[in-house]
Amino acid sequence: MANEFKPFEAIKHIDENGLEYGYARELAMILEYLQWRNFSKVLDRAMLAYKKGSNSILDHFAEVSKIDRITH
Repeated sequence: MANEFKPFEAIKHIDENGLEYGYARELAMILEYLQWRNFSKVLDRAMLAYKKGSNSILDHFAEVSKIDRITH
């Protein structure tokens, strides 16, 4: 595997059906976005472009809340 793909492979997740998915916040860190609001604009444009191509956004973009657990 080429070195440029390793960071993306590191954040790849696989569901119980063997389908790959990823979290936008993890991708934003790899792409070196310092603020989430800047990356969320990129996501909005990607979803708009996907929709204009007559594709279902829900097939490829899902809104997810990820909660970090804090231990004491």
